[in-house]
Parts: sequence; C-alpha cells; structure tokens
Amino acid sequence: MIEEKFFSRQLPLSDDFESINTTLRKVFNYKAFSQIPQKGGTWYAGRLMTEALKELKYCPYCNADMVYVLNIGRKGKTRRCAFDHFYPEARYPFLGLSLYNLIPSCHRCNSLFKHDDHKELETSFHPYLDDLDTETQFILVRFPSRNDYSECRADNLTMQFRMKKTSSADPAQLDSYQKLFAIDIVYNSLYREKALQVLQLGHLLNESYREKLVQLFSKAGLSVDPVRLILGMPLKREEINMHHVAKLKLDLLEQYCGITIEK
Repeated sequence: MIEEKFFSRQLPLSDDFESINTTLRKVFNYKAFSQIPQKGGTWYAGRLMTEALKELKYCPYCNADMVYVLNIGRKGKTRRCAFDHFYPEARYPFLGLSLYNLIPSCHRCNSLFKHDDHKELETSFHPYLDDLDTETQFILVRFPSRNDYSECRADNLTMQFRMKKTSSADPAQLDSYQKLFAIDIVYNSLYREKALQVLQLGHLLNESYREKLVQLFSKAGLSVDPVRLILGMPLKREEINMHHVAKLKLDLLEQYCGITIEK
C-alpha cells in the first residue's frame, strides 16, 4: 500500500518516511534476496530484471548508452548492466526491491552523474511513470539559417532538451532531470556530429527520393526499408528505447526535415 501510493505520487518524498526507514533497516534483509541458493547452482535475484531488457537496448535515462545482458560461459552465467535504485536503497529501504524503483541504466547515468542523489528526485521525471517522449523534445538553438547542411560543421550546432509547448507536465520535472543526468551537456559534448548527419540525411529523404530508393533496392532484390537502413532505425517512436539516440534523431527529422514520424 505504501509503495502504491508512493509511486503514484499520492505521498510526497520527504523526511516523513524516516521513521519507516529506521524500522525497515532492522527487518529488511536485502542481501538475503540478492543471492538465493537453488538446486544446480545459485540463482541471482537480478535475473528477475532481465525480462525488462528484452524490449530495451538503450538506457531509459539518456537513450545514448546500451543496457544489456551478456550470456557468458555455461550454466546460464550472465553479466548485465547496472540496475539503478531510482530512490536510493540506503535512504528508502522499503523500495529496495520494488520493480518500479529498479531502472536498467548505463554507467554514465548511474555512476558518473546520479549516484545516490535524492534532492531532485521528488520532482524529476521517472522513466516508468512519465512519458518523456510525449513531454519533451530536442531542439536546435544554434544552427545555420538555411536548409542546406552539406557544408555545415558540427560545432555550428547547439542542441537543447526542452519541454514541448503542448506538454502538461511541470517544467520543474525537466529541471530536476537535467540536474540528475546532464542531458544537454552529454548530447552537446558527444552527439553534435550525429545530429548533423541526421539533418543532412533527413533533407535527402523526402518522399520522391525515398520512392527512388525503394525502386533501386527492389531492382537489387532487397526488400529492406531504405530509410531504416540509412538511419539505422525505423521512423517509429514506439521503438525509441531500442535504438541509439533515437529520440534525438526523430525529433530533428520531424521538426527540421518535415518527415512524418509514426507513434
């Protein structure tokens, strides 16, 4: 009951939980769950979360680095990415094993930026409870005024992660999210070249050119979607978590290249 109200935001994140925490620290045996003996070997509780990775290849915090499960050796031995406790287990032990609180995450988001920071969590977007793609978008705040990006340099582009004008979410959620994961810094430091490539390709992928590509591929005996082959992903928002910086790609294609994106 506490967890249900907490994750639906009926209860605030505050020091009111300290009395609960104090009690649960005495009775909550987190380590006992993390490694449970079983016939034929040891069963790790982390395997419960591997199902979440079947439809997720990139970090739900940044959409830039991979999350993964690697099958190594025999007997089902695996290595997997980290699962971040969105609300730190040390401070909120009653959420230590909540599936709502375990987020597959990349090393940069989990270890370099977020750590056990909890000051911004109450107002931040939560990747399971909020639809960041619906509420936010990448925009260009500095870029060439003309539509010809063929001679543009990547350092002439500046991206920003902003709330959509149509969003009904609290802007404070994005401010907190930025403080936790530094999305603007990460993307402008690492993905300007990728953004420029998307813009250059996007202006070539108009309807007439795409039709010519389909015909050319068909003559070569290829049935693959040329747009998917060129961009490395389909023009579908429902597959954002399966492809590298997919939200950035789709936002730029839609806003600056006039390409229709499926939901």
